Amino acid sequence: MNARNIAITSVILVATLGASAGAQTLVPTELPADARHQVDLFSDSLRAAVVNAGRQLADRARQVVPDIRLRFENDPAIFGNWMPKGEGFMFLVDVPAIDATSEQLWDVYRRIPRPAQTVGNGTAAPVVTPVVPPDPVVPPMTNPEREYSELIRQALVDAMLQNAFALPLKDGQTLTVIVGEIETAPSTTIAEVRKRLYLTITSEDLTALKQGRITKDEARKRIQERRY
Repeated sequence: MNARNIAITSVILVATLGASAGAQTLVPTELPADARHQVDLFSDSLRAAVVNAGRQLADRARQVVPDIRLRFENDPAIFGNWMPKGEGFMFLVDVPAIDATSEQLWDVYRRIPRPAQTVGNGTAAPVVTPVVPPDPVVPPMTNPEREYSELIRQALVDAMLQNAFALPLKDGQTLTVIVGEIETAPSTTIAEVRKRLYLTITSEDLTALKQGRITKDEARKRIQERRY
């Protein structure tokens, strides 16, 4: 997603979240100058979280296919702003697909076991054999997309709990991170963004974490997750 697409997406979100029933006027969402710096810093932390998740996936893939090399197809993109009615802050995270080189991780995924399928003549289609890592302790990588998606989710949750304190959130406001969910791509790339995952935490829960009234694990459980 390039900068233009991000801008378009943000306008759509503003139109959906900021316009009342029957209203057609968009609500301005420009940040005050004193808040932009904090938003930029938090955006940087989300970008770093996505990069770190990609590195973790690359390390995991090399355990299964030692000579594999993974790379982002494009750089992670983050757009941050406050919600149009003062509900808090929203950050849109565009998660890049990952391209596998040397050995195709997509081929590894395609060779996992599948339930036998009945073909046209009534016979069962053969079940393929999965690729087993050289080290028997390492579990096979049966669903790279799901692992990538979970690594992204965990990394962004950690970033929210570690770096959101500088955001100028007030009581009753929330922090929402909207992140692409990884799904299968019908090509040699192992992932593409389709659905959306919403991660939301209240300012009160962030304050309780900062003051030590709840643990990080407790705060993690209070993050609301919604999928669309």
